[in-house]
Amino acid sequence: MLKANDEPILQFIVNYLWGQMVIPDSQFFLPKMLSEQQTSYDPYHVDEWDMPQLPEKVDAACNDDDHLGKCDGYPSLKLKDVTIKGLYNLQPGANKPTIKNTNLETTLNFCKLPPGKYVTSQYITVTGSYIFTQKCTPLMGGDDYTVIGNGTFEAQIFEAQGYGNMDIIPDPDHADRLLVRVNAMALIAGPTTTVATCTAPGAQKNSNICISIHMSSGDQFNFLANQAANYDQVSKAMVDNINAKLRDPGALKDLSNMLTEKVNNIFGMKTAGLI
Repeated sequence: MLKANDEPILQFIVNYLWGQMVIPDSQFFLPKMLSEQQTSYDPYHVDEWDMPQLPEKVDAACNDDDHLGKCDGYPSLKLKDVTIKGLYNLQPGANKPTIKNTNLETTLNFCKLPPGKYVTSQYITVTGSYIFTQKCTPLMGGDDYTVIGNGTFEAQIFEAQGYGNMDIIPDPDHADRLLVRVNAMALIAGPTTTVATCTAPGAQKNSNICISIHMSSGDQFNFLANQAANYDQVSKAMVDNINAKLRDPGALKDLSNMLTEKVNNIFGMKTAGLI
């Protein structure tokens, strides 16, 4: 019977697994394992993301061939029909996980593999429809009006880490089996990077979260929309929305179930003397 704090066994399993997760032909290749979850998270789709209120307004957004006005309040953004790719592009970092009793804590690296069988994108990529809305007041009198810009957007996160925290414990219902309980997953993405150049209009070239806007209406503020999309609040909101998915109980359960099977495969091979 396994003990609840059998660290040597857990250390063996973790060391073996971490060595195998980088080998494309291994059954324990990390993108392959992630693809075997009950629900697909690469890609995954979201109907709508609300973005925070933007911190700046520019009166030029209220001016076109039919209107001459000024902003009434700050503009708002909404992202619709959102698709996220690249979350299986994940590899172990330089440091092994920290193990304490039954608990394992680790940091992994995103965006390290080229697209392939299990990897949909080199970078974490977010695409969808984009709605920029600005309420306006006419300068020459008349009724207030609203300017709406529609289009598509593409965001790339060039560099990111994945945080994971889990417990590996004896299965209370099955002797000599282990049970994995994933407690937390999170995407960590800083504001700047040196691994790629952001070419989006209105964005800093060293932006780590690079967002491009392609307007299909409201062309007069195409640059303003690109600038607005690259505010820090918008980048942070994108990461927050992805993390909301990663910490969803269903996502944690899917990952726990997959890892339970993989960990018991390794434990069984060790018990049988195959590794």
